[in-house]
Amino acid sequence: MHSSLRRTAAAAAGVTLALALLLAPSAASAIVTAEPTAEPIPVNTVPPQITGDPDVTRTIRVSPGTWTGASRFSYSTQWFKDGEPIRNATSSAYTVNLLDQGHVLSARVTAKAHLGLFADAWAEPVTARRLSVASVSASPAAPTESTAVTIVVRIIPSNVAIGGGTIPTGTVRISIDGESRTGTLVHGIARIPVGTLDAGRHPLVAQYFGDARITPTIGGTLVTVG
Repeated sequence: MHSSLRRTAAAAAGVTLALALLLAPSAASAIVTAEPTAEPIPVNTVPPQITGDPDVTRTIRVSPGTWTGASRFSYSTQWFKDGEPIRNATSSAYTVNLLDQGHVLSARVTAKAHLGLFADAWAEPVTARRLSVASVSASPAAPTESTAVTIVVRIIPSNVAIGGGTIPTGTVRISIDGESRTGTLVHGIARIPVGTLDAGRHPLVAQYFGDARITPTIGGTLVTVG
C-alpha cells in the first residue's frame, strides 16, 4: 500500500517537473548554456626577492613575491647561474657551493593557476662571494727592539686568475699585545704600523671584514723580536 503511494507521488513529481520546463524553456536553456567563471591570469605586483648571504656553504632563499589572486595560484622556482639553469635547483632555497664563487645567481618564480595559466617573475640577481685567505707578515721580517714594525696583511681571494680583476677592498683589524689597530686595504693589501716591540714572541691575529665580492676571513702570525 505504502509503496504504491510512493510510486504515485514520484510519477506526479515527474509530471510537474516536465510541465515546469515546458512552461519556462528559457530557464532550462540558461542551465545548459551557463559558462564557468573565467580564471584570473597571474599578475606579479611585487617581484620575488633573494635573501641571505651568497657565500659558499650558506643557503639563500627566494620569496614568491606578490601576485594578484595569489590564493588561487601554486608556485615553482628555478635557480640560474650566469643566466643558465642550475640542474635540480628547483626549491625556494639554494645552497651556494665552491663552483658558484664569483658567479651571478638568480631565481625565476612561476605562478600557475588551476587551469594552467601561468606567468614568470625574476628576483634581483646576486653574486656569490669568493672565499679568501689572509696572509700576514711583519716588516722587517726579523725586527729588533729598536726597529719600528709594520704588519702587512694581504687578502687573497680564491679561484681568481692573475689579473682577474677581483681586488679585495675594505678594512682589516689586527690584535697584538692586547691592542687593536685598523687598516684599509689598498690593492688588496693593508699596512698597519705598530711601532717598536719588546724582545720576544708576539702572537698576532688579523681579521678581514669582507666586501661585496669577498667573504670575511681571519689570519695570524707570530712576530719574533730579537
